Parts: sequence; C-alpha cells; structure tokens
Amino acid sequence: MPLTVDPTIDNAGGAYAPPNFPSALADAGYCGRSFNQGLIRFHDATSGPEFTDMVREAFPEIVDPDAGVVAFDWMGRQLVSLRTRAEGGTWGELLIHIADLGTGTLYEAATPAEFGAALQNGAIEEALDAQTFTEWRTANGVPTATLGFDECIEYDVPVFLGGDDTTQNMGVTDTSVLWAVVGQVRAQSRDLPEGSQVAVTPPSEG
Repeated sequence: MPLTVDPTIDNAGGAYAPPNFPSALADAGYCGRSFNQGLIRFHDATSGPEFTDMVREAFPEIVDPDAGVVAFDWMGRQLVSLRTRAEGGTWGELLIHIADLGTGTLYEAATPAEFGAALQNGAIEEALDAQTFTEWRTANGVPTATLGFDECIEYDVPVFLGGDDTTQNMGVTDTSVLWAVVGQVRAQSRDLPEGSQVAVTPPSEG
C-alpha cells in the first residue's frame, strides 16, 4: 500500500537533503512530514543536521564526509545516505544504510533509486516492519495512534545490551534523547569486552 501522509504532523523546518543525496524527496515536499502514523518521517533542515551529528557520534565507523540522514522510522532507526571505503581507498556506491541504535548495527539497505521505488509501491512497509509497529500499538491499546515527529518506539533495554527483541521490551521515547544517550553507549561499547563500563553524559536542556 502506498504511503499516506499524516495530516497532523508537519515539523516545518524547511527543505533538506544530505550533500550526497538527490534532492527529489526535498523537492516533492517530504521534508518534515510523517507517513502511515509515523512509520517513516523525513528529516528537514532542522532535524537533518542534528541527527547527522548524533548518528556520526554513535557510529564512528561512518567515514564519508558527505554522509547524512534522510529519514527515520517508527523505531527511531535512521536512514543514512553514505558511501563506504572500497579497497585502495576509493569510494564505493552511494547507498541508503540503516543505523539501528536498538541493535547497535549499521547495514546496507538500498540504492537511492530503490528507496524511491519502495516509497511509491508500498514495499517500504515490509522493509520497516510495519506489522510489528501495528502489533505494538494494538497490544498497548492505541491502534490508531500517530507518533509525534519527535517520538519513536524503542527498546527499553537495547538488544546490544542484552534486552529482548520483543514488543514487551518496547516503549515510546523521545528520539533525540534516545540518540543522545544510547548513542554514547553504543559508540563507547562497540569494541569493549562484555561487562565493561561506559560513561554517559546526560543531554543538555534547551
């Protein structure tokens, strides 16, 4: 099923596209908009730079200087446009990657063209696990609820810290706070042996 815009959500921060990403989505007016009750939301000129910085902090293995976030889904997973280093130091193909803070993973998902097609033909629903999104809302008595632009449903205890990959271990949280706090943990713990301690700096207010 094609995406349906959520009429009550509009972050209105202005058009935005990462330096290495086509401007088609920005030109179409997607920036700052939410679709399918918060299944996917597109960054605008305010949230884009903010989350690009937080994704880079959480995933320091991102080395493309032009990499940037395009959108994020109901679990706060960031869709990042980036190239990886190929052998010999040359840049590889530009691809959308998923930065998944709950599992602590960064993985390839699609080319920009494939991503655009998935938005049009409804394949994005399966790719972003819309069924689990529906199951969580139904289980929590909010089957018709729409996430705010600054909200996501994330693991209460991240999977990479031993949490269960179940809807019972999920709750609504502020996406910025999630990335500011858990992002630090992921960056500091990714190369540490199990049981190591990390220091977390609370996000500043205002």
